[in-house]
Amino acid sequence: MKCNMCNKGEMKKVKGTIEQDGIEYEAYRCGSCGEEIMNMKQLGSLAKK
Repeated sequence: MKCNMCNKGEMKKVKGTIEQDGIEYEAYRCGSCGEEIMNMKQLGSLAKK
């Protein structure tokens, strides 16, 4: 999947942690510009925490 922001890099699935809250998440990150995309279901569950 190509990046929507820079149209150069490929989006790769990554796992991360929001350090302030200790919440783990999965997202797609562009190898070129670093843009991250999360799905709405996961974003909603993170917002509730």
